[in-house]
Amino acid sequence: MEQSKYHLIDGGNNPTMAAISKITREQLLMNPEFHPSGVDYMKYLVISVGAGCAVHENVPAKRGAFNWFHSRRNSHSPVTDTFSHTSAVLADWQVRMLLHNGNCVRNQNYLYIQALAPLLGEAILPMDNATSKNMADLLDIGYKLLAEKVAMVDLTTGKYETVEDENAPTNDAELQRFSELLVVERH
Repeated sequence: MEQSKYHLIDGGNNPTMAAISKITREQLLMNPEFHPSGVDYMKYLVISVGAGCAVHENVPAKRGAFNWFHSRRNSHSPVTDTFSHTSAVLADWQVRMLLHNGNCVRNQNYLYIQALAPLLGEAILPMDNATSKNMADLLDIGYKLLAEKVAMVDLTTGKYETVEDENAPTNDAELQRFSELLVVERH
């Protein structure tokens, strides 16, 4: 039986930077399984798929100290949500800066796909919800995301927004382009 080796990363809120760091390390150590030409971030091809979204509170000034740690209304911890969201946005910002080619708004070698409301509702978010209905709902969200135009985190506001360019491709078109680049790389 032929064995395959896969390099999988679980870096927490946004594993993208952890994955890039791992690959960079292997290249610097001249691991023969990695491209021998040295570290060139313009040759990296990164797809990051988000697994949730930030919870936006409407009444932060009206909460007591205890309610900053636990919200009875929606079972979220605003403090934890803030740290998680900030960590994910910072990782995305770092990746965009690292992979940026300097001559365009949108990275040509980095695609970040994230479902937002109304696609992503509260019932879908729990990671331990493996019911048939939830799996079907997640699949439906995936198909809808493919049809949407690419989006990215605005580096000024920190909000994930659709690229405001009438020629911006859909996520499906970008994934197709990425797969074609990978096929060329393999041959």
